[in-house]
Amino acid sequence: MLFIGALIGTSLWILLPFLGAVIWAVTIVTATWPLMISIQGRLWGRRSLAVAVMTVVLLCVLVIPLWLAIGTIVANADQIAGWVKSMSDFEFPPPPAWLAGLPLFGGDLVAAWEKIALAGLQDFMKKLAPYGGTAIRWFAAEVGGLGPWSCNFCSPWYLLHYYTLR
Repeated sequence: MLFIGALIGTSLWILLPFLGAVIWAVTIVTATWPLMISIQGRLWGRRSLAVAVMTVVLLCVLVIPLWLAIGTIVANADQIAGWVKSMSDFEFPPPPAWLAGLPLFGGDLVAAWEKIALAGLQDFMKKLAPYGGTAIRWFAAEVGGLGPWSCNFCSPWYLLHYYTLR
């Protein structure tokens, strides 16, 4: 009994890195299932063609914009780090006049605004600025390898669609 428990625990430990991708894939396949059945009906009832069309559509809708956004962030990492460092010179403006006129929370929001302005956003940003560039460089290094990431992102979809062909 102890051996079986250890075997189950070890199996779950091995599968843990893939759990997020599998949950993501099950969610997307479940949400798009009616659309795939509709496309299958239009493609002469061929499930394999419907799966191919759905895979291409989902890649275009989800992966390509995400890939472009990450590429833009990586390409502009130095400029973003510069913006973070320039935030240390930011002067917090006084609260706008209309804020006090808001019902229920206006006075509290003005008080919170003035508290932040008095605390000095500059001091906080000066402490944060050295870490901004480091965080951006870390992000760029982590997402720099989009090839393996996209394989991990797409493989559960392929597997789930493949198993739905049966």
